[in-house]
Amino acid sequence: MNSPENFDRNSGEKEKYTHDYSDDFVRFLLSRTAETEAAFFLPHLRSNMNLLDCGCGPGAITIDFSKIVAPGIVTGIDIEESQLKIAQKQANNAGINNVAFRSADIYELPFNIDSFDAAFAHTTLQHLSDPVKALREIYRVLKLGALIGVRDDDVGSLIFAPTSSIMEEGVKIFEKVWKHNGGDPHFGRLHRQSLREAGFVKIESFATCLCCGTPEAAKEQSKFIIAMASAPNFRKQAIAMNLCDKQMLDDLINEWSKWGKHPDAFFAVTFCETVGWVK
Repeated sequence: MNSPENFDRNSGEKEKYTHDYSDDFVRFLLSRTAETEAAFFLPHLRSNMNLLDCGCGPGAITIDFSKIVAPGIVTGIDIEESQLKIAQKQANNAGINNVAFRSADIYELPFNIDSFDAAFAHTTLQHLSDPVKALREIYRVLKLGALIGVRDDDVGSLIFAPTSSIMEEGVKIFEKVWKHNGGDPHFGRLHRQSLREAGFVKIESFATCLCCGTPEAAKEQSKFIIAMASAPNFRKQAIAMNLCDKQMLDDLINEWSKWGKHPDAFFAVTFCETVGWVK
């Protein structure tokens, strides 16, 4: 599948989330909803389902799912404790009691077979060094006839204007760091193949486009990109890999800041969406 660079899954090294967890980025994660991020998946959900949300982050989508499947239980898992704490706080504040958050390794889920009626993974598989192995483990804990929904953006579809040489190079640097961490920024296009190799059947794929074509949307998108380019871990990695220096990263942030204010700013990227069933 993907070809991770310098990442050894067997070394015991923890999977790395290239986007990191800056305050600005977490605020973006908290703004997501099931309606905007999982519209392709929602028609398959019903009340009393038990659902597993893999890579739940701060829990915004997970909590939305809990309202749909109630009184069924939604379990959100992640490897980042700070995000799980935020998620639990969000659920407590909303008075949601049919959702649970726990730390778990997606390659070794702490659940028995036939535990869930559905599973979901939003922009999670693209960060894994072995997504098919993860999908096989998710398959293990699903009931006969259960389904999975996955969604990942494909950076190969990214377009934006106006552009500059620094912005174009910034995309290449980000992809190289992402691959170095074991992930695949083009994984979305491999959904059907990956789910089939993991054992799922009746696999159906779709695509939607995130499009930013208004001044307000461009401003928000620039904040999102700046948050990623400003993440300390990303900056350290990019410089350590000799992909750039601090000045180049500062210039990149400045370019995206100017882009967010440009009257002609336009941005679009394709999200690949797939559902599959357990036979």
